Amino acid sequence: MTTAPTMPRKDYYDFLGVNRDASDDEIKKAYRKLAMKFHPDRNPDSKEAEEKFKEAKEAYEILSDAQKRDAYNRVGHTGVDASMGAEGFEGGEKQHRLVVHPLRVRRVPMRHGWYWLIEGFTLWIRAPAFLSFIAFGFMIAILGAALIDYVGDLLGCILSAGLGLGLFNGCRAIDRKRRLSPALLFSGFRRRPYDLLLAGFCNFIAAHLLLLYIQTIDKEGVFWQLAEYGKVPEMTTTLLNPYGMATIAIFCIVWGMAYVFVPTLIGWWRLPVHRALLFSFKGCLRNFFPFAAYIFCFGVFVCTLPALVINFSSLTMEGVGIIVCAIYLLVIFPVLFASIYVAARDIFGFPRRRKHRHKSKARASQEPEKQAR
Repeated sequence: MTTAPTMPRKDYYDFLGVNRDASDDEIKKAYRKLAMKFHPDRNPDSKEAEEKFKEAKEAYEILSDAQKRDAYNRVGHTGVDASMGAEGFEGGEKQHRLVVHPLRVRRVPMRHGWYWLIEGFTLWIRAPAFLSFIAFGFMIAILGAALIDYVGDLLGCILSAGLGLGLFNGCRAIDRKRRLSPALLFSGFRRRPYDLLLAGFCNFIAAHLLLLYIQTIDKEGVFWQLAEYGKVPEMTTTLLNPYGMATIAIFCIVWGMAYVFVPTLIGWWRLPVHRALLFSFKGCLRNFFPFAAYIFCFGVFVCTLPALVINFSSLTMEGVGIIVCAIYLLVIFPVLFASIYVAARDIFGFPRRRKHRHKSKARASQEPEKQAR
């Protein structure tokens, strides 16, 4: 027994005759025009008009809802089929709403690069003990896992994504003035743990591909000599190997752009790993100049100036440099993680979740027509 092939579904924008960037008023006007034209009362014996009336109503229902429209723009009909056709119990009288998050990559001004550091420091001021605790707890957990024989590197990379999400959850709790608890460091594994573990494994693969390149192709380069002998070798033309160093730098930059926001995109936006990597890279690429300003400000005000202060204090008073360095480290690591959280908040925002609303099918089908009137 063969089934008839399904006809391809029409594009909602083309059916209504509007552009993809049309406003709500333009969509409503186009729907009212089609609804008047193909209304069953005006075409009592026309099956074709009845079908077009239903298609117009379906198109308006999707495009008039901001979240459903964003899902349709991103993935087409598959993004809204579940919410349109998913029926609950009690004879199909109730519907289960599909939670669709309108993830959009924002483009922020260049001055936000400096603002991220300031806001990260502000978050640390609000809860210095808590933020320092989870930041150093994250680092100690990763370094402790890395010390385990044979599987340390793999375990540390796998745990990095989940613990990183827990660290950002702690920053989010400070930002929204919620209850703070050390357990937030491990809260990242409560949601989509397998995707987070897979993201950490991807990070492990990327790191070892870089090491493999250094050990094989760039074996005489500066990075290999530094890792092998613990000191910087003489800068000869053979050891510099500019092509190898450029390849390493490009690889680190690209992978850093693709991975920096992956924990938040998986945990907050519930994206799969491949889409999280794509959106993270897209977010960094669209905000290249703010990140350039961020790196410049970080290098000047967080690395260079404190290093000069530490050196000056160590020269003037013996032992003071060590104390200043310890205080500096207690502040800089939490501020670094908090500034990354602020960047993720500004570029991607937070998902907006609505409460479940159960409607009857008859009422749900009448709403677009009432709104059009």
